[in-house]
Amino acid sequence: MKIKKVLILMIILVTCLLRWPTIASGQQEKELSQSVKELQEKIKELEKTVKDQQRTIEQAKKAYERVKKQLDEQIQENERLKTLCEKAGIITTELKKTAFEAGDIVYRGKKRTQKWFERMYERFYDKIAYFGGDYVEKRELSKYRTTGGLEVLSVLSYGEVLAINDDGFVRHLYGLNQNFVDGASLPGGTLLQTGVYEYVSVSGAHKTVPSCTVYVYEPLTREQFADAITSGFKLISYEKRGEKIVERPIR
Repeated sequence: MKIKKVLILMIILVTCLLRWPTIASGQQEKELSQSVKELQEKIKELEKTVKDQQRTIEQAKKAYERVKKQLDEQIQENERLKTLCEKAGIITTELKKTAFEAGDIVYRGKKRTQKWFERMYERFYDKIAYFGGDYVEKRELSKYRTTGGLEVLSVLSYGEVLAINDDGFVRHLYGLNQNFVDGASLPGGTLLQTGVYEYVSVSGAHKTVPSCTVYVYEPLTREQFADAITSGFKLISYEKRGEKIVERPIR
């Protein structure tokens, strides 16, 4: 009886030992399968990220090309306008900054101190305009035409349009520093005529209209103010006395 029990136990042990590699192999296969699945998911995720990044790069390239094209057009147009201005005798270079010291400022034939200069600058720096290559009183800008009532008739390029008013009068405007669409109203500003512009209308007729840039007022810098008063600009203070405005030139 004891021998029989021992044999049965031996048989069970041998059977378990024979099945052990199969069980271990199945567990390994299961773990390997799980690892492969995770790897495949990771690959899919990375592929999606790569595609998204490639799409972003392509969009950035297209945006760059658009901006570069606009810049090239602006540079070309700027050179064309500068050439036209030079032919018309219009100075387009910016006013150079001038260095000045106390005693260098001469106003109405008299040397002025730095203290006097600073006092006058504080009073008049925002009452003078550098307009059309010359210095004028800011209040005189109201005498010039403005963009009021003008709307875009036709877009020519970036910041350049043909504009029309309510009376049907057409003007060529440039240097607007923004894009427009046909029919859009123009931003406020004073018109500075710099020459004429020729174009062909939809009917085939050749037209010549005033060419203008939109002037946006900026107060004078100290250098500009020094240049204005040393080049002959006369400072005038305006005082209201009753119903009258009295002029008081600065001597």
